[in-house]
Amino acid sequence: MAYIPQGQLVPRNFSTSTTYRTDYPEKPKHLDHFEKVLFAWEGEETTKWIADADGKRFPQIRPICTVEANLTPILAGLKKVSNRLGFNYWETVWDIRFFYGGTKLQARLEWKVKNKSCQGPIKVIPTSALK
Repeated sequence: MAYIPQGQLVPRNFSTSTTYRTDYPEKPKHLDHFEKVLFAWEGEETTKWIADADGKRFPQIRPICTVEANLTPILAGLKKVSNRLGFNYWETVWDIRFFYGGTKLQARLEWKVKNKSCQGPIKVIPTSALK
């Protein structure tokens, strides 16, 4: 996940992406729904963690939104892979690209099918809308 320092101005067309990979022992017939909460760090110094060793979330961190995506379209990009021990499995690889600089955070799903770039929608639900 990319981090943007607090107070940093970002250009209108600025984006970051995070890659996700899922492995399956057998070829799936469908893929699951993906959901992830994004957090903002409001502390003075940067951190790699959102919680302490006991699992208690730091008070400087707060959820800002949830992203949701239907992963069904990336099924076409599924690849059969063999590891170095000869074990075969199926793998999906996709990115979530976030767009900043507008009036609200936007995102999209990105993946490849036979080296062709594909895109799909992602819902960005502000935390305030979930209350």
